[in-house]
Amino acid sequence: QALGGVPLSGGANYEEHAPVTPEDADAYDIRTSLENDLEMFGDITEQLREHVQLANSLGDYATEELLREILEDVEEHGHHVEHYLEDDTLVTEGALE
Repeated sequence: QALGGVPLSGGANYEEHAPVTPEDADAYDIRTSLENDLEMFGDITEQLREHVQLANSLGDYATEELLREILEDVEEHGHHVEHYLEDDTLVTEGALE
């Protein structure tokens, strides 16, 4: 178990303690799904930045560095999702009319 008693294994446990709620399968069209994903990336980015600052203020520089690396990866993935939401990459509702 991790600190605080949160189990490290088991899908139900991950979902129970996740800071975001995943959407149901086939609930949204791809554009809406990606918009929701981008919003989720933003929430995760904010939380990671807060934890980077917390680790720094506690003098835990190893954890700070690990969190910074994760933050860079999350920001990069978010950037890719943002790219797919550009008007020329997916069919918009207006194009279907």
